[in-house]
Amino acid sequence: MPRFFYALVFSSLIVWTCLIFVGSTYAPDTIVTILMFLILVFFALGLTFSTFIFLVFRRQRLELSGSKRVSVRSLKYGFFLGFWATGTLGLKAFELITPVNYGLYLIFCLLIYFQLKSLRV
Repeated sequence: MPRFFYALVFSSLIVWTCLIFVGSTYAPDTIVTILMFLILVFFALGLTFSTFIFLVFRRQRLELSGSKRVSVRSLKYGFFLGFWATGTLGLKAFELITPVNYGLYLIFCLLIYFQLKSLRV
């Protein structure tokens, strides 16, 4: 396994530990604590999804397993999925999840996905 994978797993474990600590210590009664929790959820989900996506890309393209392109692509798609999940949780946390708002958010996520899918890294 490349060093990138071990760094990804280690940083993911650190962020998940911080998330559990913040979730069990602070009550979600202010906007600051809710935003702190959502930011930690974003990084935790982004790093976790990146780990799994890296393993999938590595299995599909064994000859490119150590290249920078596979690493960057896994980070791009992992953090995109983390953004989508965190945005949905954020809309729910601030009670803004209506069909119109969520539809606009999904369109925004779809536009980001098409931008990430381009060949530029």
